[in-house]
Amino acid sequence: MRFVLTEYLGSLKEDQELDSFLGELLKSMQIIPATKIQRGRQYGVDLPAVGRDEDGIRKLFLFVIKQGNISRRNWDSGNVNDIRPSIVELLDVYIPTRIPKPYNTLPIKIIVCCNGEFETAVLENWTQFVNKNTTHELEFDYWDLHRLVNKAQLYQMQEEILTPDLALNFRRALSFIDLPDYNLSHLYKFIQTLLPPKESQSLTDKQILKKLRLSNLCLSIIHSWCAKSNNLKPAYIASERMILVTFKWLVGNDYVQKRNVWTVFYSLLQNCRNLNHKYLEKAAQYFLIKDGLGVGISNHHEYCLVTFEQIGIISTIGIFELWECALALAQKDEAAAERARYAFDNAEGIAKLLVKLIENNTSSAEPRFDEHLIELNTGLILLYETGIFGSAVKWLRETIDKVILNVKFGRFFPLLYTDIEKLNTEKAENQESSLLAYFLSEWCLILRQSGYYHSLRQFLKEDFPKINLQLWIPTSETDEFLYNDDASSKSGATMIGLEIPENHLKLEMHIAEERVLMNDEKGFAYQKYFLSFMPFLASRHFRTYPFPNSWRGYLRTNFCFNES
Repeated sequence: MRFVLTEYLGSLKEDQELDSFLGELLKSMQIIPATKIQRGRQYGVDLPAVGRDEDGIRKLFLFVIKQGNISRRNWDSGNVNDIRPSIVELLDVYIPTRIPKPYNTLPIKIIVCCNGEFETAVLENWTQFVNKNTTHELEFDYWDLHRLVNKAQLYQMQEEILTPDLALNFRRALSFIDLPDYNLSHLYKFIQTLLPPKESQSLTDKQILKKLRLSNLCLSIIHSWCAKSNNLKPAYIASERMILVTFKWLVGNDYVQKRNVWTVFYSLLQNCRNLNHKYLEKAAQYFLIKDGLGVGISNHHEYCLVTFEQIGIISTIGIFELWECALALAQKDEAAAERARYAFDNAEGIAKLLVKLIENNTSSAEPRFDEHLIELNTGLILLYETGIFGSAVKWLRETIDKVILNVKFGRFFPLLYTDIEKLNTEKAENQESSLLAYFLSEWCLILRQSGYYHSLRQFLKEDFPKINLQLWIPTSETDEFLYNDDASSKSGATMIGLEIPENHLKLEMHIAEERVLMNDEKGFAYQKYFLSFMPFLASRHFRTYPFPNSWRGYLRTNFCFNES
């Protein structure tokens, strides 16, 4: 693990990477950052923090952070951002004027931190500077790459938490993660063992936070490793699993009320959010060109599968941004409002990127399996929530058209069971059941596409008179499986033998009634803790059918029912 840490830390950039790692490391050391990490010049100080030093004395730590080696090139070469000018500005301006009252009586320790080496050529300059400026209340130190690795091993990867077996699975995952067909099995085993649904023994508050921070660190290492191999998809999938398993661990072990748990969990979510943005930056180029997702793919079925996978990923990322927006708005202050605007702008940009993907890849309207209603639902909701109704309508229409045409001319209809081997052999007439067809009819009502509603109904009546239309609905036990399995295969209820009535008002009436009577998810853990993105993440990752109320809530109906 020392080699893994060294490789990871050595790859970090100064801005928003090395400083973020340092902030998490300090928290593990019980040294609390006094402010959030900020960009730009802060009078020489990159990160102030307060805590007890190794000698047991409470001090104010002022960190000067630099990427790479400390050498003559960045010690004092005439650049205002060099090490020596930064420390001089710290001494002349920051210490006399910027230290708030609660900390202005504490002894000060200035630490130069880098993820490289402190080269011998500049050590004499450093020593002379330190000797000249050290006082009883002011001291200096430096943390290079080797000291950072030592501290990370000591405070973040203790053997009591990261046992040899756990470390072995993590190293195996990193070894295989750049292979195209690797299923992340070692990583999943690592996460599940580190964060079991039920701990075998009680943990202290510190141990709980240490596990959370270790999870965050491991995800950052995975991200870095995948970036080096120029393939961020495994890192994204790993982040989904990390979020779901971590939340299950917190809820299952009743840790959600522990001190600082939500702050650290939110740091994990922000780490995943950063990964989301990096993934989109890399993948967007393929969405913006004609048939970009089909490059190098000769099989049309595979092209469709790749397309729907990407639709699911970017739509889920967009839903996550909408949650960030709602979370910020709930705080009701000016700074939060700015964060909300930023998150909504992100969601809107992602929705427009989704539109480009759909327009440039005709495969986006050709679901191969019933489960592709997961991607259709998440994408339509993202477009609906961001007000891009025209594109949502066009996509729905094209999907219905393609489903009908593929049956009439190709004798293919989306398979109920996901089996890639049967895509070339199964014929439309062999399909006996469908959740997708009924799902499309309800979205026709939401988007007021009565013509397509009746076209779909007529097609099913003429070409599939015996098909069993179905709808899966979660029940109270679904919450137990949602975060670690395909919950729709383990729980819930499936309504069978459904009809698409000629009078759409009858269906709207049924929907309105069922929304009230079949709404067990309102008591689920993700609802209680305001994590509205969680079921979309779980559906995409574990292939759980989406909750009908996730789309039915958009139906503007005249009917109203209550439980009484």
